[in-house]
Amino acid sequence: MLLAIDTSTRQLGVAFYANERILGEINWVAGYHATEQLMASINQLWAMIAGSGQAPEPPAPTASEAPAPTVDGLHTVAQSRIPISAVAVVSGPGSFSGLRVGMAMAKGFCLTLGVPLVTVPTLDAIAYPHLQSSRTHVCALLEAGRGEYYVGWYRSVAKNWRRLENYAILGITDICDRIVKRTVICGEISAEHRAQIEESIEKKLVVFPSGLSSVRRAGTVAVLGAENLAKGYTVDPLAAEPDYLRRPAAKVPLHRIHPMIDGLSP
Repeated sequence: MLLAIDTSTRQLGVAFYANERILGEINWVAGYHATEQLMASINQLWAMIAGSGQAPEPPAPTASEAPAPTVDGLHTVAQSRIPISAVAVVSGPGSFSGLRVGMAMAKGFCLTLGVPLVTVPTLDAIAYPHLQSSRTHVCALLEAGRGEYYVGWYRSVAKNWRRLENYAILGITDICDRIVKRTVICGEISAEHRAQIEESIEKKLVVFPSGLSSVRRAGTVAVLGAENLAKGYTVDPLAAEPDYLRRPAAKVPLHRIHPMIDGLSP
């Protein structure tokens, strides 16, 4: 069973995935103490799944088992015997502190439980739900500060999808200048910048998702993580680092977790 973790912004999420389906997910807007909230939510979600009778069977305990948690609270999950077989974590871009919390927790699970780690870029998780229709263009946005956005450009092709170019950091004017075809604009965007887009671009060329379709979901991270795992795109937990795109003020080293990919293909 795969555990998905998303801490890339103030909207956090966890999900469990097995047998090609999402078993359950919790998404919420966090305040302080994100680590404690994550651990509590993982245990709460597992309790609901186990209580529903849809949980995979946990592995039998062995005499040699000795939990060695590296993140506060991991022993609670280990003692609960949650049958985690892999962990997917959102790798960035996003909140510098949030990404560090999620990555540290994911690495702790993988090192403690001896399971593989896979990463999912934030913008891919934002765009993916809107790439299910054929021949759709999608622009995924996430606020980067200083009036700029992290941007990912995508297109669905038949039953697949691909990212059209490397992730970028752009101002809203540059984003508007790039949109020449009907495009779904999704992600976290301010009301002011949304209005600027609507004023700058022909109405027929822009689609803004509404309601639940505009919310980033941990279940999406789980689906993409499972696909990456099936294709062997695992990451060494000891070497994994968030992908900030923009160097944080705290001088945290900028590392790529894996090479840029077109969709999910190497």
